[in-house]
Amino acid sequence: MQLDFPTLFIIILLNAFSLAVVWLLVVLKYRELISARYWLGGVVLNCVSGPMLFLGYGVSGLNYIGLTLVTLSFAMVWQGAAAFYDLPPRTARVGILTAGTMAAFLLFGTSQITINVIAAATQIGAVGLAAGILLRAVDKYIGSYVAILAAALLIAGQGAEAVTNIARLMGLMTTEAYYKVGAWFLVCAIIGGVLLNLGFVLMTMNRAQDALLRLAEQDELTGLPNRRGLHTRVAALSPFAKAGETTLAVLALDLDRFKSINDQFGHDAGDAALVHVTQNIMQSLRKNDIMARLGGDEFCIVLHGVDHAEAMAFANRVVKLIASTPLTWGGHTLNLSISVGVSEWDPHEQPEIASALKSADGALIGTKASKRTHNPTAVHLPGPVPPFLA
Repeated sequence: MQLDFPTLFIIILLNAFSLAVVWLLVVLKYRELISARYWLGGVVLNCVSGPMLFLGYGVSGLNYIGLTLVTLSFAMVWQGAAAFYDLPPRTARVGILTAGTMAAFLLFGTSQITINVIAAATQIGAVGLAAGILLRAVDKYIGSYVAILAAALLIAGQGAEAVTNIARLMGLMTTEAYYKVGAWFLVCAIIGGVLLNLGFVLMTMNRAQDALLRLAEQDELTGLPNRRGLHTRVAALSPFAKAGETTLAVLALDLDRFKSINDQFGHDAGDAALVHVTQNIMQSLRKNDIMARLGGDEFCIVLHGVDHAEAMAFANRVVKLIASTPLTWGGHTLNLSISVGVSEWDPHEQPEIASALKSADGALIGTKASKRTHNPTAVHLPGPVPPFLA
């Protein structure tokens, strides 16, 4: 079956209009997503280039402009991929690619064969740059792999277009033989373009899902996991503990006199105190340790690879750390202190962290009771609690 190019140009135009509607809705919904604007720009350029390629088939001027806009549309794909992964824009390089494409047409576009070679080569360059970003990205989504496969299809189709036209220039292939297969290369470009945009849509949805998951599992004030986030992260550790590869300890801690801080200095001061405690303790944690905010001034720490004595020693260190790093707020120096309860957690006996956390809470209550009586045997903070103001 032989396909004709004008019909395919109409298909490209209709396809571009459909994709433009999709990306317009995405841009309106996610205004902060810069990459979607680039991808919308790319399909709009295809909408503009379609009529030029259809009307300019065999007319050099319109053909040059239409094909240059196609290359620019793929450059927008490249820039969208860069923006998605927070890479800086390459505006100058896009300008050079676009100007170079037009210059190549004007200088060497003496026949449809050379025009085909130039168009294929420049489009391969732009798509290849986008594919390079997707391949190097660390956090790949399902949509990333769809986009990579689509880019490979585009490059294969345009590569075949370039090779067969070079063969025509060298007299190794007849024009009749080329036209039997040439339209199929454009079909590859159409399918590749659709799949490429589908991949980007999936990437956008994956990113949005990740953002919602972070909101569901992350404490907004401190950036720590919340109770739900704690269970998600602990689920990744417990199999190793069950296999005997590591031991776990659970620490429950809270900020002493937190209500008094809020009452005396305001809730902003209370928030600042929570952030201050979080930042200081996080500096003492190792890579695989977990700290979560359970609510109010209640925190939980999960230490891996430590026994009860080592967990107690760590608790003493962070208690002393907070006591030695006062918070400056509103011209005042606030002496903060925390109370800690420690519990061992054996996932063999207690599959869920809730039991170990309950034990740690019981130990925390005991610690706070010892502080109220100024008992010098209080494990985590010997002696009386210091006053707020230095």
